[in-house]
Amino acid sequence: GYETTGTLPAGHSLRVTVSGSITDAGTETNTAGYKIYNNSNQEVTGSFSGVTTVNGTLTVSPREVSLTSASDSKAYDGTALTNAAVTPGGDGFITGEGATYEVSGSQTDVGSSSNAFTYTLNADTKAANYTITPVNGTLTVTPKLTEIVITAASGSKKYDGSPLTNAGYSYTQDVLVQGDVLTAVVEGTITDAGTADNVVKSYQVMRGGSNVTGNYTFGQSVKGILTISPREVSL
Repeated sequence: GYETTGTLPAGHSLRVTVSGSITDAGTETNTAGYKIYNNSNQEVTGSFSGVTTVNGTLTVSPREVSLTSASDSKAYDGTALTNAAVTPGGDGFITGEGATYEVSGSQTDVGSSSNAFTYTLNADTKAANYTITPVNGTLTVTPKLTEIVITAASGSKKYDGSPLTNAGYSYTQDVLVQGDVLTAVVEGTITDAGTADNVVKSYQVMRGGSNVTGNYTFGQSVKGILTISPREVSL
């Protein structure tokens, strides 16, 4: 396209050729050329000295592309949560161009972390043609919902002058994932005839040297009963 100002003598015509092209992001000159013809269709460009041309500018701006790694969540199961999906957004890549992705995000225990990734543009994709904004998703692991209930052991004996204790306990089975080990501290004691509570004071779940108690949901612990019965004495 072009615009003209001014006029030519009657019977004369102006023929304009505009040549300019750009594909990649940047700027190029859009050059105007012309020829003038009389009413006999003869070129008479050389007879005119008062014609000036002003070149235009062709500009291609980079495409705005967001690259967003997936967000995902699950309940704790002892295995790492990963999601390798990356979705281009914004203007997106043009057909035939794009990138490959290396997603490194991983979350095993309860909590959240960034789903980090890197990208490599394909060989036919020029970096200067795109303004790329990486956006990390979030990986979230929630506690296992099935409750674990710890029950302190009970015990009994006939009075013998020594304290009765029982550090034993049991807990809900088939909840811990393989490799996780639950231990509990149970406290209670009685020496004289009667009963006393045997109480779960603390507990933890370990996976090797890591404390993973927070990966589980615990219900109210159940106390045991320690019982000492009187000795039967005949005089």
